[in-house]
Amino acid sequence: MEIKTYVAGPFMTNTYLIINDKKGIIVDPTIGLEKYIDDIKKFDITAILLTHCHIDHIASAHLFDAPIYMSKIDAINIKDNRINLSNTFGIPFISSLTMSSSLIFLIIS
Repeated sequence: MEIKTYVAGPFMTNTYLIINDKKGIIVDPTIGLEKYIDDIKKFDITAILLTHCHIDHIASAHLFDAPIYMSKIDAINIKDNRINLSNTFGIPFISSLTMSSSLIFLIIS
């Protein structure tokens, strides 16, 4: 197993890629992760883990076609621009994250 760290976005937020046998799990896909997408897409992304629903931890989740894992409370709050802080920082929230049928939210209780 290998863990890669990508630092991006205005808050220099960490995104992690946990790799095992050419498969990967993305943890907290931050703002601006597009600059690393070629490196990340070398792996078969099988899941996305969101530790919480703030915009700097969810903004690039739409780049991956994989199930999203998060807590039940964050699954509720992710759509609230006041709670996910997208309004506070003037960062547009990507509604496809919660609207796309290809992304399935699996709730961790």
